[in-house]
Amino acid sequence: MTPEHRVPAGLRGFRFVPAPSPPWWTVQCQREAERAARASFPLEVCGLWIAASATGPVRLNVLPAQASPVSFQADPQAVIQLAYRLVDDKAVVRATFHSHPFGFACPSRFDEPLADWAEDHLIAGCRAGAWTFAWWRTPHR
Repeated sequence: MTPEHRVPAGLRGFRFVPAPSPPWWTVQCQREAERAARASFPLEVCGLWIAASATGPVRLNVLPAQASPVSFQADPQAVIQLAYRLVDDKAVVRATFHSHPFGFACPSRFDEPLADWAEDHLIAGCRAGAWTFAWWRTPHR
């Protein structure tokens, strides 16, 4: 288990478990995630990794949100529009993404609603100006 995967004692029994990066994860994907996190800094950013098909290439779709340095709330209208577009396009949500601009790359209890979107979750954490990325899974969503 990497330092990014250390789960604080208060989160034991939590829905998220440490996970390896998925097979589709590439250096280009990580660059895309870091660009989004840096662009939003000092606020959190949220998004979904979407593929046009189950085996297609994946891209990050950043969601419009009300954000602070410690939380985000995706714009409900944008989420509804995205959900319809995903169905119409037969696209697949492969993972969620969000950042903790002043914290660790581990989930908090506030992140549990992300499990409704995907089984895999990428969290970016920033400590002392350095970004780290960790994958988490919610296997029983």
